[in-house]
Amino acid sequence: MINTTMPTQNFRIRPGSRYERELSKNRLRLKILISISVIFGFLVVCTLIFHYAENLPLLDSLYFYIVTSRTIGFGDITAETLIGKVLIMFIAFVPASFFVFISTILINEILDNRIDSYYRGKARKMDRHIIICGYGSFGDFVAKELRLKEIPFIVIEKDPVIADRLIGKKIRVINADPEEEQTLSYAGIERASALIVSLDSDAESLYVVITAREMTKVANPNLRIISKVEKEGDEDKFKSVGADVVVSIPMIAGELLAEAATSPVSYDFMLNALTSEHGIVMKEISVKTGSIVINKTIEESKLREDAGAIVVSIKRNNEYINTPSRDMEILWGDVLLLIGTTEQVKKAEGMIKEGV
Repeated sequence: MINTTMPTQNFRIRPGSRYERELSKNRLRLKILISISVIFGFLVVCTLIFHYAENLPLLDSLYFYIVTSRTIGFGDITAETLIGKVLIMFIAFVPASFFVFISTILINEILDNRIDSYYRGKARKMDRHIIICGYGSFGDFVAKELRLKEIPFIVIEKDPVIADRLIGKKIRVINADPEEEQTLSYAGIERASALIVSLDSDAESLYVVITAREMTKVANPNLRIISKVEKEGDEDKFKSVGADVVVSIPMIAGELLAEAATSPVSYDFMLNALTSEHGIVMKEISVKTGSIVINKTIEESKLREDAGAIVVSIKRNNEYINTPSRDMEILWGDVLLLIGTTEQVKKAEGMIKEGV
């Protein structure tokens, strides 16, 4: 049984990631710089106060501060004024190390804000993009298809080694845990068009689906959540918590294997249709206000004659009209499923969107 308890750990950068290593170096440099600056600044201020309040030469004022702060107190120089005496008491009870401690706390806060800005910057300019949770082997194929179709996407990957590899490929990636709300927020889930969950564990995938749907009930109710499952029979669990599409890897693999053994020609066709690298693509295109194909039949639209693309299905009022006839009228709001080469489908899309 899948445990549906929500994770409670806070967001953090994954140890070992490229940004974490760089940030650690910057953190150390800043701590050293601030510590030295605070100690030196405190020394200068106290020296000047002794100089003006006690009428001591600058060198004697510096000497007085050092022996006082180190609690040596030789007694050769003493404070005569009220300001000098108060400063000595202050130095004795509040040493410079206290200010160093305070400064390190402030630096940690500053760097935490830098982390937040860094991750939010990953998806700040993205809109109607797709979020891939978990790269792995399946995520690799998904990213490849999205790149071929020029659809913007961002990957959430918690493995620092894989994340570094994606950075090398110039793929937008957030090296963090996709189960956490803040991570999904960094990926711009409020503006995304779809979320693809491709994690190795069904339990982890279920966490992500639950979290994502809860986060977008109001902010992005039209977000489409697609998740893969490894265990047969878990499909209903995923749909009950908010997944729109659940892909059972064992079921699809079994059907394809059986199809390849019994109907090799149809298997080859499906393989070509499912993989863009073979030149055949399928794409759904919405018919919006102003389109020149509205109220025309499929034959009159000349999508096949002029573009070469075939309308294999029409989605209308949440129902599918498969293999529509050539005299089927295209209406506003229809979603046309086209099949053809990349060039044919792209040309047909331009015809459908003409006038919009």
